[in-house]
Amino acid sequence: MKNSIIDDLKVTCPFPELLKEDEHSTDLIPQYSRKIVHIRADYDGRKWWNTIHPAHDELATPEIRCEVDAVYAAIVSEDAFADLTRLTAFCTAHPLARTNETAGDEFDFYYEGELCLYWLRCITRFKDYNLYLHAFLKSDAAYEPYFAFLDDLRESGKTNMYGAVPYLMRAFPALTEACAKMLLSRWMYRHEGR
Repeated sequence: MKNSIIDDLKVTCPFPELLKEDEHSTDLIPQYSRKIVHIRADYDGRKWWNTIHPAHDELATPEIRCEVDAVYAAIVSEDAFADLTRLTAFCTAHPLARTNETAGDEFDFYYEGELCLYWLRCITRFKDYNLYLHAFLKSDAAYEPYFAFLDDLRESGKTNMYGAVPYLMRAFPALTEACAKMLLSRWMYRHEGR
C-alpha cells in the first residue's frame, strides 16, 4: 500500500532523452526546451520556503500549473518530506540516487506525473537550498482539448486561424493570452506536417 508520493520516486532517470534537449546554455546553466518551471525550496528548521522560477511559462496551461503545485505540495507534505530530517533519511536510504560518487549530500530522483515529468534534486545540507523540483512538459497530450477546439474552429470557418487566440481565450477563460498564443502556435506546427 502506497502512503506517499515518495514511494513513486525513481533513482534512475526514466526520461534521459528529455535532459539532453538543451536548447541553449548561458552561464553554464542548461536551458531545456520542454522545461516549464522549477521550484527551489529550503527548510529553515520550522518550515519549507520556496521560490518559483519559470522557464517556458507559456507552456503552463492551468491544468499543468495545478499538477505542478500538487506534486510540490505532496513532496513537502507530512507523509513525505515534512522536514529536512525526513528528506535526509530518505536520501541516505537511497545511495544509488547520489548525484555523483563524491557528492555525499546531493541526490537526484525522478517522478512521472499525468502531464509532466519531474526531476527532483535533493541537497541535505542545512542552510542551503534543499529541494529543486524541475517540471518538464511530458507531451502535447495535455493540449488535446485545446487542439480539438482549434480543429473544430478551423472546420467552422468562423475565422482565419491567425485570429483564433480570442476564440480560444473565450472558450477556456483560465488561459492567458501568452498561453493561448503558444497553444495556437503548437497546433499550427502540428498541422504543417499534414
